[in-house]
Order: sequence, then C-alpha cells, then structure tokens
Amino acid sequence: MEPKNTAIQLEIADVSDLLRLLDLTIGSLETVAPLLDDLNALAGADFDTGSNALHTFRTIRHLLRETPTGFDSAPAFLNACTIYARSSGRGHIGILIANLFESLAKSAHAQKLRPIDVRRFFKSLPATLEQCFKTPDLSLQAIAVAAAEVADNTEDPITSIHMMVGEASMEIQGTLIESTEGWINPGAAVLALFIASLHSLYDGHEGALEVALAMISSLAQTASRRPLPANQPREGAEYSVDLQLDGMVEDFQNYCASLDSLQVRYSKQGSTDLLGMGSWRFHIDTSTPLSVIPRFGWVRNIVVKDARYGELIGQDELAVQQEESGVLYLSRPTWQRPDTVRVIALVRHLEFLEEIASTGAWVVFNPSLEDTPVVASLLADAPGNTALLLPADEQALQIAQRAQKIVENRGNNLQVIYPTYPYSDVLTSVCAATAAPIFMPQVGERTPEVTRQLLQSAADGSVRRCALVNDTNPLVIKDQLNQLIGYGLSRLVLFCPENDQQLLQDTVNDALEERGQLGHYVEIIHSETTQIVLVNG
Repeated sequence: MEPKNTAIQLEIADVSDLLRLLDLTIGSLETVAPLLDDLNALAGADFDTGSNALHTFRTIRHLLRETPTGFDSAPAFLNACTIYARSSGRGHIGILIANLFESLAKSAHAQKLRPIDVRRFFKSLPATLEQCFKTPDLSLQAIAVAAAEVADNTEDPITSIHMMVGEASMEIQGTLIESTEGWINPGAAVLALFIASLHSLYDGHEGALEVALAMISSLAQTASRRPLPANQPREGAEYSVDLQLDGMVEDFQNYCASLDSLQVRYSKQGSTDLLGMGSWRFHIDTSTPLSVIPRFGWVRNIVVKDARYGELIGQDELAVQQEESGVLYLSRPTWQRPDTVRVIALVRHLEFLEEIASTGAWVVFNPSLEDTPVVASLLADAPGNTALLLPADEQALQIAQRAQKIVENRGNNLQVIYPTYPYSDVLTSVCAATAAPIFMPQVGERTPEVTRQLLQSAADGSVRRCALVNDTNPLVIKDQLNQLIGYGLSRLVLFCPENDQQLLQDTVNDALEERGQLGHYVEIIHSETTQIVLVNG
C-alpha cells in the first residue's frame, strides 16, 4: 500500500474519504486474503472468505467508478455501496459487507459522515449481525459488542472521533485474539480489518492498519497450521446457494421461516419500499439445493456451488501419473492448495441442479438477461483468465456471450471456451463432469494456454459420447434410436411434455427392446419441448 502523504486527523468524512476507506480495505485484503481462505471458514462452510471479501470490495469500487453522475453525499454513496454489495457480493461475507454498508448508510444523517454518525454505526453493530445471521458466530458477536461498548462509553465523539474509532479498533482486535483458540473466524477478521481501515482513515496514516494486518496475519498463519487434506464441509453445508428474491414482505418472512424449518445456515440482506415490496439477497449452506429455492416471488441470480475445497473435488493428475499429450503437467503445487479450473454451467431444469453442482462447476440456474452480471462476475476472476462456459440452450448462450463482452470491455484478457454441441442440460452435465474437476496447471506463462487446451479437450471428448434426437414423430424417433443405441449406452434421458410422456416412453422402450436393452432405465424430465439424449461410455 502506498503511504498517505498527510497525517492530518480526519473529523468529518466526505465521499472522497469514503473512497479512501474502500481502497484501504482492498489493500489490506490483498495481503491477507490467501491466509483467510486457508482457514476452512465457518467450520467448513465457506473456505474462500478472504477471496470473497476482496472480490466484493473490488466490485463495489469498480461499480462506483462506472457510475457517471457520482455521489453528492455520504448517505447516497453508502446506499450505492449497499446495493452493489447486495447484487455483486459473494458468499456469506459479501452479504455481511452489504449489511455493514446499510448500517453505515442508515447512521449517516447529513451530507458528510459525522462523528455522531460513526458512533451510531458502532452501537448498531450487534443488531446488524443479528439482521444478517439468525445466529451470529460468537467471535463475530463478541467484536461487535466490543465496538458498541466503546461507542456507549464515548460521551463526546465530536471532539474525539479518531480516539473513539481507534479504541474500537483496538478493542475489536483484542477481542479477536481472545476468541481465537486454534482457529480464527475469517469473517471476524474481515470485520476487524474494515474497522482498522476506518481507524487509519481518521488517524491520517496507515500505521493502525499495518498493526492490524500484522496481528491478523499472525493469527491466520498460526491457525492454518493444520494437517492435509482439507476438511470436508460440515454436515448440512455440502452446497452453497446464492439467490435474489423480489416480492412482498410476507414472501420474505415466509421464506425465512421455511429456511428456519430446514435448519440451514443462511445470511441475508435487503430492503423494502413504502408499499411493502422488497428485494433480498440470500446465501445458504445446505445439503439439498432444491429444497431451498423459493417457489414464490421473483427468484433470480440463482448460483449453486459444491462447498468442498478444489482439492477434494479435483483430479490429482500427479497422483495417478496421468499424461496429457505426452506431457505430465504439474497440476498440484506444493506451496498452495490446488485450484480447479473455472467451469460455468447455465442450467434450465431443476433435476440437473445438484448433479452438475457436485462436479465442481458453478451452476447458474434458469438464467435470464438479469443474470448477465452474475455470469460476468464469475468470468472476471476465472483462474488463468480461462473458463469453460456450458449453456443449456440458445438463450443461455446469448447471456454467456453478453457476459463475456462485459468482461472484455473492462480490459480483461479472457479466454472462453464454448463446446460445439446440441444444447441440452444432459450435455452440460456430461461436459461439467469431465472438465470441472481438472486442477489448474502450474506452468507459468503457459498456464492460460494449457488450461484452454485441457478444457477444450475435455469438452470435445464429452460431446463425442452424446447423441440427441429432437424429432417429435414416434416413427422417426424409433428409427433414429435404432441407429444410435449402442452396447455402451450408459444413460438415456427423455425430455417431453407430460401429455406426450406415455407415447414417447413406449417408443423409446420399443427401440431399446429391438437393440436388446429393454431393461435400461429411462430418465423422464417434463419439458415444453421434446428431446431424447443418449450418453455412451
């Protein structure tokens, strides 16, 4: 981080000062994010808290720069930060950051952020956590209470704002140290860094933030000295589900009640208008993604991901001595946890949601144009600037291409691979199962090109295993199936309208019988269009 030229203490923060706060926080997270990632955060739920926090703050900063009119007041600026964090944040920590900015925005009652506003923000921290989590982590709650107590004990923040912020920051760090017993909560560490950045902002120099960074780095390095392999996600948190729910307050309340009845861990952030309409972002840990998707309101931005570390999903090519084109790629470095390649699947049918997510791919369910920024976000931080995109239909392809253009217009040197295949969730699943577990190669400057070759090869090989029949005429279907069904048939999926199911199923069974495979299980998926997909091998 570049040292600030002035050491003049701040009393009232304007928009430029708040931008400086963002930059300080981003700089600190760039230092410790890899350490926080390696802590198996939330006892096995989010293992990428540091990266998610850094992604969230960077995205907020980028979107603020893209706002053409700028902001004329601290509340307007902080409200924008809240909206950007809600829409583009990642993980539980992204939603916590959105709640922090919302609390700051509600505390700011003037054009600039005044000392009394900061005190109001500190006092609201325990309630902010309870608004975000049904049961906040004890270490998170402890540091929030510590900050609130400092605010309560500060009689006149106007003349001692830097002292109040400094004391709150030190109390938070002390509480974090006391609550660390072999493991540090990465979310609590991010909150401590945010308050330390606020401390440095008001002090006029970065000394306070550097002390906090050294402390958190030491705690994180100590806590992360644990044996390999990585822990499995805790029971009930095998998948993470991110979604946006728009509807009435009653919809929000009913959805929270349903999540509570399922006993899943979730975080949330949102707001309502005067008519009771609102928009809420949820991040949910669950073992059954299908059970947590709302069946009411307008549900969008649904992203599902396997919660395991990449090394638990990926194929260790070194361990099995697998060669690719005569070259053994070093795909498991000894100095860091291995990362899997970026595979993004745009899926239409609920039946394939968990199946594809379990491969390690990022699944965007039932994508629409409103999901374009979500796909762009996943492309923007693809390892090696290389990604495999698996659209389930033509509309999904258009969304993917729009997202790619957004990322490329920002100057990213991005490589995106699109398999040449007939569109179907089945082919999306087969390609994801082959490609998503691949570890990122570690070959220096050649990494992007080698990654592209591996992804292209995996996709091409997967497509060759599949065949589709799109005709609706039973005679044509039977004739084509007779030609396509081979003795290596491993899967047969029939997509059709419910009214046509019996006729088409009988047609498929007749073709199977003629090929001596009548006992083969046929998966039935109700769909508006008819499609039969065969997977061999």
